[in-house]
Amino acid sequence: MSIARTYAPPRHAAPVDLDLSGGERSEDAAPLSVLLSGLTPEALRCYPRTAELAALFAQQVGVDSDQVFVTAGADEAIDRICRAELEPGANAVCTRPCFEMIPRYVAFAHAELRQVEWHEGPLPASQLLASVDQATRLLIVVSPNNPTGGTVTRPDLQTLAGARPELPVLLDLAYGEFADEDLTGLALSFPNVTVTRTLSKAWGLAGLRVGFALGSPERIDSLRAAGSPYSVAGPSVAIAKRALERGERSKEAYVGQVRKERARLRKLAVSLAWSCEPSQGNFVLWRGTRALWLRDCLAGLGIAVRVFPDEPSLANAVRITCPGEAAAFRRLEDALLCALRPDALLLELEAVCRDGQDDRELLERLRARMRLGLVTTGSSEEALGMLRARGIQDCFDALACCRDGKLQDGSAALRAALHDLSEPSGRCARAWYVGQTLEGLAAARKAALVPLALADSEARVETSLGFLEHGAARVMTQLETLQEWLP
Repeated sequence: MSIARTYAPPRHAAPVDLDLSGGERSEDAAPLSVLLSGLTPEALRCYPRTAELAALFAQQVGVDSDQVFVTAGADEAIDRICRAELEPGANAVCTRPCFEMIPRYVAFAHAELRQVEWHEGPLPASQLLASVDQATRLLIVVSPNNPTGGTVTRPDLQTLAGARPELPVLLDLAYGEFADEDLTGLALSFPNVTVTRTLSKAWGLAGLRVGFALGSPERIDSLRAAGSPYSVAGPSVAIAKRALERGERSKEAYVGQVRKERARLRKLAVSLAWSCEPSQGNFVLWRGTRALWLRDCLAGLGIAVRVFPDEPSLANAVRITCPGEAAAFRRLEDALLCALRPDALLLELEAVCRDGQDDRELLERLRARMRLGLVTTGSSEEALGMLRARGIQDCFDALACCRDGKLQDGSAALRAALHDLSEPSGRCARAWYVGQTLEGLAAARKAALVPLALADSEARVETSLGFLEHGAARVMTQLETLQEWLP
């Protein structure tokens, strides 16, 4: 594997304020004053001492303190394990897909990586063991697996760890707190197993970069020698200690909320004709034919999720982190429905009445699929005059006017248009917005409508990027493109 390319998950250009792409906790882990109360001048002045933090975590997971090594996130623990166990000419065996940094850490150790496909269902334990040969120096499993959410069972772990007692096994439990069962105790009953844990996920402290390697004292000693002696900053150590002392109740409440959200997101996926395997992480993996479209629409609504365009087996997948907070989750549910099951289209007058364009036939096709509304910054009289001149006045079900010409203050007008578009049988709650102005796109985002930009056909790439950077989900040069995007 080439390691020349920097790790950089693909991101949409639109600004987001609810980032559900990286597995972080959306709500505060604990009051900042509580977390910072453990800081002393020594945390900055002295080299960090991690013994107390290791002992505190060891007590929480039920092991001896000499079985715990504090690292800069679980990432560093995995990297150290690969460096300690692997060498040129050796190989490591793991599943695919898995945590994206694992192939890189194996490559850093100049070893070969062998991967066994695991996209759904039980762990393919027998296939993993069948991939082991005389050059295998490390067997790696992630549970819950990232990004699929699949889990390793107790029998799986017993099979993997017991089949080759001389073969080191790495069990990454970064998302273990969200699983139905904690495998740490069973894993550490095998002397060849090393476990990695983190405060980044359930504890909501990804910015601290604090994780743990757990294993036999002999294995822990080898990991201490496989990197820097002071890899975790003193303030991070102090804050982590305070979090473990004071944050257990907050962590448990968050985990409980995430489990509820996972179930609801899986049910919602099925209702929208997407597939979603059971997950025991703090995320779900949706699979469908429009993964990039869903990513783009959510970005237009200020929400980031994760796609995997460079991984063929995940090209149709979207990983959605559960916010773990009720208001944020309601916003996520509404955004998913708006992206994939809109009730209506709202179009700026300028997008419809373009010079040299005759869109009546297109508008009729669009209206046959959903209700249409028109938005104008001018008066209704002026708008109706332009529509009559083109013979399309009967193509719309509602008209929204922002008389002051400032659409950034017109989100209320857009919501009023949705109300007018409602059929007698129910409320029109979700819509896409098509416009040519930054003000209109901003108003659409504020009104929770998917903002789609219509650029001049001669627009340069820079113009399209400008629309995206100001919040457009996508940019098109022809209104006909809408027919390809509609569900």
